[in-house]
Amino acid sequence: MSLALLPIVDALDRAKRVPRGVIVLGIYLLLAVGATLGAIVVALATVTVRFPVATLVWIAFIIIWQRFEDYVVQPLVYRRALHVNPLVTIVAVLAGAELLGVLGALIAIPTAAAIQIILRGWWSSRSEEQPVTAPTAPAP
Repeated sequence: MSLALLPIVDALDRAKRVPRGVIVLGIYLLLAVGATLGAIVVALATVTVRFPVATLVWIAFIIIWQRFEDYVVQPLVYRRALHVNPLVTIVAVLAGAELLGVLGALIAIPTAAAIQIILRGWWSSRSEEQPVTAPTAPAP
């Protein structure tokens, strides 16, 4: 999806009307809420087909699917991409959303990955500073 929007980004950037960072932010936010907006459009379309049954089935399906994606698929993908534990991913998103709302949820995982990298570096440098010595045997 991002590659499909690249010509638009280049055209707007050449016109110097919109800075590239604002465009990228808009695209990322669109991708973050795009599934929900698409689900709303489909729910409105099901109203015209078979109103109560199709609409309720679609709403139930999309709620279950988005929860599955948020709590199962996304943590596994981030674990492989960023080497962040899935539990840390879930806790980071929940904490970020509680502290800063939507913005906090969006920046929570990169922040958790950065903190994890810093802590791993600190821990490895700490273990390198303390040499392991062999225990000495008591004198006979």
